[in-house]
Amino acid sequence: MARVYKIALYVVDYNDDYKTADEFIAEQLDNTGCLINAVEEKTSKQFKWRDDHPLNFNNAPLEAYEKMFPAIAQGRDAHGA
Repeated sequence: MARVYKIALYVVDYNDDYKTADEFIAEQLDNTGCLINAVEEKTSKQFKWRDDHPLNFNNAPLEAYEKMFPAIAQGRDAHGA
């Protein structure tokens, strides 16, 4: 039997290793036997990573991730509409 999982996932690329979320997903899932279709990708502005950054904790709250996307969090798209 097969299953489909729908997952909302935040990935912190603190070394700036990947150009896109698809590139990250492809590398992580290489040879896993899963098929992935990333249907929506949003990328934050680049920022300087620090050890004390709010996202550098296993229990970082959802609000800390949402703050990385201010236009989206305020109900506007990336172009301010």
